[in-house]
Amino acid sequence: LLERFSANLIRCRERANLSPAQLADYAEISRSDVCRLEQAAYLPGVEKVVRLAGALRVDPADLLAGMRWEARYGHFVEHWPLEWELACGDA
Repeated sequence: LLERFSANLIRCRERANLSPAQLADYAEISRSDVCRLEQAAYLPGVEKVVRLAGALRVDPADLLAGMRWEARYGHFVEHWPLEWELACGDA
């Protein structure tokens, strides 16, 4: 999940034409948090996901694209087929 969230964040940030520092400023979080998230060091809480999405002008679901819990098998599924992917801001 860490790598998937990181990839989604980087993809959305690059599409928004923002530097990590700009994203941190707009989301009102520390620059080190953005760097750690992009390095897949930790998963953010809901508030931080919403702040990041707002700063990127995307739906929070875009940052969580490709991640889901497979209840039947009791594990996370990180790689959905490409047709299920959300593109940052594109529905």
